[in-house]
Amino acid sequence: MERPRLFLTIFIIVAFMTPIVAVSINETKVVVTNLVRYKPKVLIKLDIHIPREGKGKCFVLVRRFSSMLNPTYDGYTEKVYVGVHRPGTVVEVEKVLNAYVVKSFEYISYGGGTKTYHYYEPQEFFVALLCKNGNTTTLKWGKVVEVYPNKIIYRKDIYPSKQSPKQTNERDNVITPSSSSNQLHCTFTQKEYKQGAYRRGSCVTFVRGPWLYSTWSAKTRYGITAEWPLSAVYIGAFGDFDAGPAVKPESQVDWMGIGKKLVASSATTSTSPLAGPYKDRLYFDVKYTYEWSRECSFSSFGCYSYWLIYPGLFSLYGVHRSGAGAIDGILNETTMYSPPTVCQHSCSLITRNQSVTIFFHDDNEFTSSYTPYHGDVPIVSTRIVFDMYKVWSSELEVYFYKSIRDDTLYTTPFVEIVNNGTSNIYWWYESGDPSYLTVRLCCGMTRPH
Repeated sequence: MERPRLFLTIFIIVAFMTPIVAVSINETKVVVTNLVRYKPKVLIKLDIHIPREGKGKCFVLVRRFSSMLNPTYDGYTEKVYVGVHRPGTVVEVEKVLNAYVVKSFEYISYGGGTKTYHYYEPQEFFVALLCKNGNTTTLKWGKVVEVYPNKIIYRKDIYPSKQSPKQTNERDNVITPSSSSNQLHCTFTQKEYKQGAYRRGSCVTFVRGPWLYSTWSAKTRYGITAEWPLSAVYIGAFGDFDAGPAVKPESQVDWMGIGKKLVASSATTSTSPLAGPYKDRLYFDVKYTYEWSRECSFSSFGCYSYWLIYPGLFSLYGVHRSGAGAIDGILNETTMYSPPTVCQHSCSLITRNQSVTIFFHDDNEFTSSYTPYHGDVPIVSTRIVFDMYKVWSSELEVYFYKSIRDDTLYTTPFVEIVNNGTSNIYWWYESGDPSYLTVRLCCGMTRPH
């Protein structure tokens, strides 16, 4: 009589301890490697809160994009987690990565002591949630989630919304191209393919960016650098996913915007100069990556597929002015610019016969709640027809985001200003915010207030 009871007791203890041990293994690994300073690690925990409104069963997919210091095996996204859960569940997903400090801050705490904050290499994940009640989809959501770990064990809560982010009209204040603009195309060249299993490809296109301003007696250029740290910007990515006994084929993809994705420069280059009181629209030369994959024999859902279109990590190839005539299919957006007579925000002086190079750094004072990474708002868009030859074709609205990355790995684009005149020139960040990636100018004989 005692033996079955003993076995039952041991079974219960093991059943309750197993998930604790599973979690503790990664935490212990990270703590020990940092203590002994041998290949230190960082543990990222994503807590995905599945809404209770979803009905039936919910499919959760997490994939990680390649990063500079933690590259994926083949440069494409890597699988982190796949699972099926009930609505209302909090799904904890863990990923252990090499810990590289990319930015540090010291500040004086309230107690008078000095405290140092370290930021480890940020990571980008594609997180997807699909809830189905029978054959009816009750909730679908997907997003690129950027994580900025400032601890060796870092937790981020993710709250999927009831509705998927819309592919178009995501923000009412986004500047969209004129209806008279010529259409841009990006046809993917197939790189890898296995029938019924996966396909990968890439294509190059132009993405609309911010304005470049000039003024009387000035010449300005906009540039990117591939020297350390690399210039980087954020532009839109797209995705779709399906799960069930019979997932839809690759050709029935239904793209939706999944937010911003980092893209870094692989070239050091700048635009042709803009002279006089004008402004001109900038366009970035970007390579996009396409991924489609199908996997079966997966739990009670049977199969799942995912589709992704995103800018590759080192795929920012150039920057151009619309008025320079170097891009086919782009209208000339050069227009007259009437500079204000005084600075509209805190400004800096450029004296006669002086030239300056301006990066978009944030000089705000650091506090314990400060983050060196900013912005998640699209400010301008481009309509581009993406297509995988004879498989699918879709016109998508690609957003350029008001966002910057500024650490030891990446920096921003830059603006070069040359004052060739007899008057002083003053410059400031658009709206006083460097994350707009735009510099405004005015000129005068005395410093404005």
